Amino acid sequence: MDSPCQDGLSILCAPNRRRILALDGGGVRGIITLHALAGLEAFCGRACSEIFDCFAGTSTGAIIAAGLAFGYTVCHLIQLYREQRDQVFSRTLWSYVFGPLATRYRKAPVRELLQGCFGDCTLEQLGRDIVLTATDTTRGEAIFFTSFWAFPRSGPAVRVGRYQGLRLSDVVEASMSAPTYFAPTGRFIDGGVGVYNNPAYIAAVEALRYSSDPGSSSRYVSPNCDGVDVFSFGAGAQPNLMKSGQAAGTGVLGWAKYVIGEGMAEAGRQQNYVAFHELDQAQAAIRFYRYQLYLADSDPARRFIQDKLRVRLPDFPLSRLKLDAIDEERFNFMDDLGHAWGKYLHDRGFGLTGQPLVTTPYGWDGWERRLARGRGVWCEAGALGPAPAGYPTTLDQELRTGEFS
Repeated sequence: MDSPCQDGLSILCAPNRRRILALDGGGVRGIITLHALAGLEAFCGRACSEIFDCFAGTSTGAIIAAGLAFGYTVCHLIQLYREQRDQVFSRTLWSYVFGPLATRYRKAPVRELLQGCFGDCTLEQLGRDIVLTATDTTRGEAIFFTSFWAFPRSGPAVRVGRYQGLRLSDVVEASMSAPTYFAPTGRFIDGGVGVYNNPAYIAAVEALRYSSDPGSSSRYVSPNCDGVDVFSFGAGAQPNLMKSGQAAGTGVLGWAKYVIGEGMAEAGRQQNYVAFHELDQAQAAIRFYRYQLYLADSDPARRFIQDKLRVRLPDFPLSRLKLDAIDEERFNFMDDLGHAWGKYLHDRGFGLTGQPLVTTPYGWDGWERRLARGRGVWCEAGALGPAPAGYPTTLDQELRTGEFS
């Protein structure tokens, strides 16, 4: 019988399985994602470019996914985030004059950096399959920029994908064009505007359903494929948590911010739910592995960071770890936190060995759901578990406790 470590490695190294890497948006918090991937590489002993067949991403996840598909190493991308964050988040003149009413950051330095990284490479010239998301403002719909290897009935493998002739740098720019932060890329804005900031589910669907054309077959559903594994990494979750009584005093601007944030958070959870419970548990179409670290000013998140990751909590609230937290204090904390998160996952075999990633299915340090050994793990480290005993569960109880006084 394989040892637990060998069992975990077999999931990552099985030659006839196809593996998809799906990466959330999250701005400069992508440094946390990269450290988690460094931990995965150390656990597996192989580079991500060798582990995965397909790379999917949104916004900062698109930068990382494109970089890995292009051939950059995780270590190179970590250095890129450390050294080029000031170039990416370079303030516009108008943002100093009009504050939040103006687009915050310049686009020219971003475009220059992406073109320097990827040149004129198109999606179809990549050695790996790719799925990058954006939002088309003129059609009011999400767009998936894809290119897959497919196999005709005769002849060599070909690339298929409606937008595969586009330059990689242009597509990544479109995917990261978050409104208010950056100007649009033509008619396209950030893929996280809507429900695909977490691209895990759509990456699986694109691979299983749309990775070939009528004259060719997909390598994700071929007789030579023993199955598909989707590894999904978050870039640090910041849930919208209000204190008791705070809702009653929230104004229009506060609610606008809350609704946008909660909408995106719920969309991400829905992507995970469908991928885990439907595609994995119900249909066995994929095996789904999800890893997210919570960056909330709540007891579970703070205790997980301090007691489990052994990272000293900062003097500022964790809610200040925004998409553009590029100053030395906040970025260095995220850099250290990401390193500790990657080591934590590595030491526990990313949950692939049967070892739990949190204390219990619903412990004080977060929660996780897992299927039978060798199938699916969904870990939300530092997330709130079920409501404690005595917590008001009905409107009548809340009225009696004075919640609405």
